[in-house]
Amino acid sequence: MLVLLLWPAVGSGQGIELRRQVPPPEPRDCPAEYLEHSVPAVGDADAREAARLTTAATHAAILGDHDQARQLLARAAELDPSAENVAFLLARTLEELGEVERAVSEYCRFAGLAGDSPDAREAREHVRRIAPPTRPGIPDQAVARFEAALEAYAAGAHSAAELDLSRVVAAAPGWASPYYNRAIIRAALNQRDPALADFERFLELEPEAPERELVTRWIRELQEVGAVHYSPGTAFAVGLLPGAGHFYTERPLVGTLLVAVAGGALVAGVAHEVTHVQCLGIPQNGTCPPDQILSQHVERPLLGPGVAVAAAASLLGAIDAARGARRHNAREPEIRLSGRDTVVRLRPPAMVQRGANLDIALLRLEL
Repeated sequence: MLVLLLWPAVGSGQGIELRRQVPPPEPRDCPAEYLEHSVPAVGDADAREAARLTTAATHAAILGDHDQARQLLARAAELDPSAENVAFLLARTLEELGEVERAVSEYCRFAGLAGDSPDAREAREHVRRIAPPTRPGIPDQAVARFEAALEAYAAGAHSAAELDLSRVVAAAPGWASPYYNRAIIRAALNQRDPALADFERFLELEPEAPERELVTRWIRELQEVGAVHYSPGTAFAVGLLPGAGHFYTERPLVGTLLVAVAGGALVAGVAHEVTHVQCLGIPQNGTCPPDQILSQHVERPLLGPGVAVAAAASLLGAIDAARGARRHNAREPEIRLSGRDTVVRLRPPAMVQRGANLDIALLRLEL
C-alpha cells in the first residue's frame, strides 16, 4: 500500500514556458540587387534628353515645385538609368515629398551606381537613418500572430494558438521560436508526430539554442511515446496468475485488487476449519477429553468456494488484461513532456516482455 501511495511522483519538473521574445528590428541597408545590378547601355539621344529633363527638374525644385521636379526626374531616370546624379536628385526629391520607401530605393540605386565611392557609403548610411527598421524574414503580421498565439495559449485556447503559430511559420519559415512554441502546444494537443517534426526543425534553425539539451530530451521522449506495445496473448497467459496480466499492462491498481480478492478467498478457504470429533464419553464443557477421543477429522467448508472465487478472479482478470492490452495498443498515447528539472518517479510493479523473456520489476525508479 505504501508503494501505491508513493508512485505518482517523488519529484516534479517545472512548468514548460513558451518562448516570448521577438527579434528586435534592425536598421535597413540596401538590398544586394541594388548594389550588384548591371546597367544597360544608353543611347546619346536618351542621355541628352535625360540631362535636359534633369536641368528642368533642378529649376522646378528651386522654385519649390517638387511634384514637377519628381515627374521630370522620374522620366530622366527611365531614359538614362545609368546617371548617378539623376538617381540622387530623385531620391532627395522623394524624401522631401515624404515618400520614404521610394526615396530609399533611389538612394540604394545611386549607391549601386556609385560603387565604392564615399558618396555611395554616405548614401547607404543615410538609408539606415531614414528607413524604418525591419526584421529580416519576419513580417510585421507574423509578429502580431506570434503575440496572439501567446495570448491564446495563456488563456488555455491551445488549438487557436496552434493555428496562429502555423500562420507565423508560413509567413516566417526561418524564425525558430514559432516552431519551438508550436511543438510544445502540439504535444499538449497529443499530436506526437507534428510536435516531433517541429522540435527537429527548431534545432535545425537554431542548433546552439539554450534549450538544445531540453529539446533533445523531449525529442527522445516523443520517440518513445507509443513504443510500448502489449501482447494480448501474453497478457492473458500471465493474467491466469491473479493480477499478473494487469501488472504486465501497467494497470497496477486493478492487479492489486485481483491479488487481494484471489488471495483473500484462498486464505479464507484454508484458514476456516471445522473439526468433527467422535468421543467415547460425554464431552465436558463441549470439549472431549483427549483420552476419550475415538476419531477426529478436519473440514474446510470454504475451501471449495475460495478456490472457485480465486479461479474466477484469475480467469476474468486474464480476459480483462487481454482486452486492456488491445485498448492500449489502439488508443493514441498521452504525451507529457518533462520540465527542465530532472523528474524522479516511483513507478508501480510491472512485467515487461523482452523477446522471449518476461522481466518482473517490483520497484522501479524513473528519471
